[in-house]
Order: sequence, then structure tokens, then C-alpha cells
Amino acid sequence: MRQAAGEGLPAFMSFLSWRELPWFWSGTEHFAWALCLSVLAPGLLALVFGFFAFRSRIKGVYFSIITQALTYAGMLLFFRNETGFGGNNGFTGFTTLLGFSVSATGTRIGLFIATVGLLLLSLAIGFALARSKFGRVLTAVRDAENRLMFCGYDPRGFKLFVWTLSAMLCGLAGALYVPQVGLLIPARCRQPTQLKPPSGWRWVVEVR
Repeated sequence: MRQAAGEGLPAFMSFLSWRELPWFWSGTEHFAWALCLSVLAPGLLALVFGFFAFRSRIKGVYFSIITQALTYAGMLLFFRNETGFGGNNGFTGFTTLLGFSVSATGTRIGLFIATVGLLLLSLAIGFALARSKFGRVLTAVRDAENRLMFCGYDPRGFKLFVWTLSAMLCGLAGALYVPQVGLLIPARCRQPTQLKPPSGWRWVVEVR
């Protein structure tokens, strides 16, 4: 998107009457840095959030409620025009990628192959972790976390690693999704129906 805009601003910023590029968009005209941001930004957010969440031993339905609320807060942040993320219209104007038209058949095939490659890589990483000693500890965290802590293991580091890794993989998936669709709107983050069941179950648990 930045490459397609050349020296000017991206289309969604010009539409919102921005006169200069926000500081956090600096360097995104370079593909390598934009790709790094798509991995580092969600990874850093997950690392900070997970550190405090797992440190407080929040889990179960309460962890679900907090993560859903965080997603909803992010959607509200993207909806605001002054944050530089496109407001209601979101990110638009994705026409080229590394100089190639995103609507060209060859580009779409390349993106499809990259998506399949990322999927296979994610599965390979998951299988490798599951078959290792690390994976056995994760299984113990799932089945009997208190017993694992009694054996001398600290589960927080294991959960934080997997949590951060999954966020980084989601960032890469999003980076592949947007060029194939052509836009990214904040409404895709809207989850009103997903917020209601955890809240209802929390009420049931507290009553019981």
C-alpha cells in the first residue's frame, strides 16, 4: 500500500485528510520492515498482555472474557479516525505488492502458495513442539497444572511462549489475508456474539 502510494500518503489517509504520515508508519514503505512489523507488533502485544495475565493466574472463562474485551478495545481504537488506521473504512488501496498487481493471476497464485506454505510450516512447528519435552509439559499444563507446579515446574513461561508464538503466526496470517482480499476493515474484529456466552457462563458459575 505504501509502495503504491509512492511519495504521497496511502489512499485511506488522504481520504481522512491526513497531511503527514504518523510516526508509527515510518519505514513501512519497505517490504522487509512491514513484514517484521506484522510479526513483532502482535507478538509484543501478546507478550506484554500474557505476562500480566499468566502472572495473575487468570485462566478459564475469565481469560476468555479478557481476551475478547481486548479485541473489542482494539476494534474501537481502529474505528477512530485520529489514530491513523483508516477509521470506519479501514485499510484500503491495496493494489500492488512488490511492484506486482495483487489482482494479477500470477500474484494471486504466489499468495496462495505462500499461504499454504505458512500453514504447513505452522503445522510442522506445532507437531515438533508437541512431540518434544516442551510439548509434554504443555500437556501437563492442560491436564493438571497444579500437580505440575508441585513437581517444580513454572507453567507461566511455557504458556507465555505458546501464547506469543500463536500471536506472531496470526500476524503473518493477517499479512497474507489482506493482499488477497484487498482491504481490512475494523468491523472484522467485531465480536458481540462471542462476548455474550462467556459473560453468561460467568454468571452461571458465580450463582452455582
